[in-house]
Amino acid sequence: MAVSYQLTVNGTVAATLVGVAAAVDDAVDGILDNTSALLLTQIKRNASNRPGPNAPTGDYRRSWTRRKITGGYNVGTNRPQARRLEMGFNGRDSLGRLYNQQPYPHLDPALDMVTPAYLAAMQAVADGIGNGAITGVTFGGLR
Repeated sequence: MAVSYQLTVNGTVAATLVGVAAAVDDAVDGILDNTSALLLTQIKRNASNRPGPNAPTGDYRRSWTRRKITGGYNVGTNRPQARRLEMGFNGRDSLGRLYNQQPYPHLDPALDMVTPAYLAAMQAVADGIGNGAITGVTFGGLR
């Protein structure tokens, strides 16, 4: 004699779960959109004037972009000086030139500024799933 147990989800529960998933996707997409825009703005702000890098033309600031990717956004630059500006550089480069370049952090401080609001907004989404109030998640901008 075989023993089995069948678990099923009725249509109402399934529809509710699908609705919650769509609401969570919308809320998270909005949070990622806002956070990436705020991050980009803050990076550019930090990369302007002192104590940031000397950028008289604005070319470096303009090189910072954001683009939508699967699952979120990419915020970055393709400029080769980005790592040296962010972290500094001491020593010889590949051409033998000697550098003692101090860092001008602009990415890490921007991340530090937007992370608390991002985490709070994501926590609000998680809390909304638990209490049925997933709709109406808001995201506050930088001060």
